[in-house]
Amino acid sequence: MALVFIVQHWKSDNLGDDDYDSFIRAKKMEKRRQGKEIKMRGSISGEEGNKSSLKHGHKMSGPDPRMPKTDKQKQDLILEGKVTLVNLNVDKKDLQSVGYEGVLAHFCFLDFTPYQNDPSSYPMFRDLVYNQCEPLNMFTYDLHKIIILATDYDRDKTRALEPSAFIFHESRCGSTLIANALTAMSPTKHIVYSESAPALLALKVCGLGGKLCPPYRAAELFQDVIYLMGRTVDPSGQKRLFFKIQSTGTKYMDVALEAFPDTPWVFLYRDPVQVLMSQFQRGVQSAICVRQLKDIPKGSMEVLQRMKRKVSSLNPFEKCAFHLSTLCDKAKESLRQSNGMGIGINYEDLTNKLIDTVFPYHFQLDMTEEKKERIIEVSGHYSKGRGTHKSEQWKDDSVEKDGAATPKIKEACELFLYSLYNIFETGEVY
Repeated sequence: MALVFIVQHWKSDNLGDDDYDSFIRAKKMEKRRQGKEIKMRGSISGEEGNKSSLKHGHKMSGPDPRMPKTDKQKQDLILEGKVTLVNLNVDKKDLQSVGYEGVLAHFCFLDFTPYQNDPSSYPMFRDLVYNQCEPLNMFTYDLHKIIILATDYDRDKTRALEPSAFIFHESRCGSTLIANALTAMSPTKHIVYSESAPALLALKVCGLGGKLCPPYRAAELFQDVIYLMGRTVDPSGQKRLFFKIQSTGTKYMDVALEAFPDTPWVFLYRDPVQVLMSQFQRGVQSAICVRQLKDIPKGSMEVLQRMKRKVSSLNPFEKCAFHLSTLCDKAKESLRQSNGMGIGINYEDLTNKLIDTVFPYHFQLDMTEEKKERIIEVSGHYSKGRGTHKSEQWKDDSVEKDGAATPKIKEACELFLYSLYNIFETGEVY
């Protein structure tokens, strides 16, 4: 039953960019080795999972003795900042009433030290959650109720950090490097959430533009989630809060920008051929972008109609490019309305851009020589340094991807992506 919970949660959230099936196979094999039979429901899809995450970390074995037994104990643990929000259980009908109700927040005792010490080995928030938060070591509490309690409690004892920046991206274009660099440059002062489930769920649960809920409800829910995840009992030490959002969250970025209009943000993009080559590097079956054609914006559907095409008629490379075009188009629209709060960043020479421009000027971060060295050091390793890539030096493969691209990939990119890419590159978006 434990695995069913994790599978259904990650399946619905579309988290991350790795091969989800690999994670499921490894998880199932591990449970079998322990002599436990796991029954799984449904098919697996999504943007997440990697069996190598089984090979590191400090997984809990058995119930955590700190688990609360009463509501009062739950409240105390949350209010005192001893547990972290790791998931949400939410239904659209729970958000229709005045002062939403019924949204369950899932909490866990989460130690960020492994990520702070080695961001590349724990590149996603889910890596920490998987290694430390077995279902029997998680508990739930009503989100709206705990927000009311926390707001009152925090007047004297705990401070909630405002988000310092949001990172949106096209996928496979360096966003994980940004998260890792933010952590590496100041591990104890920066709180970095790299593709967390609660933030994405809050963004997308009300649909595109939040239209499936009452006005401002999606932004309210997102604000509450960010508030809980930004609470700190160490205001003298932890100073900055960052969220790297899953690539699919880019379609819903207007919710985040409505909730936090004065927070700077970036959108990462890359040469389309290189992105598609990365998406299909493990074959068509493992290309998550092919299975992301849900909540298609009206404008994107109109583009297809003008081409006299339907989604069902697209080949896998065209489906992937079409999906990525919905992200880029949303970013283009948001950049034009951002009044300088948002900027587009090309993957090329990303490390130098972070050090010279993005971090010191856009994110307003102090940049010392020591911090520069830390950023350069972490950028020299694979951002997702699990398994076979653990501790391996990173190598730029852009030229190799360009040379190996098939005609179908190039045609798909020309059809859906290069016009948007050129807008970003020429600055027309501003």
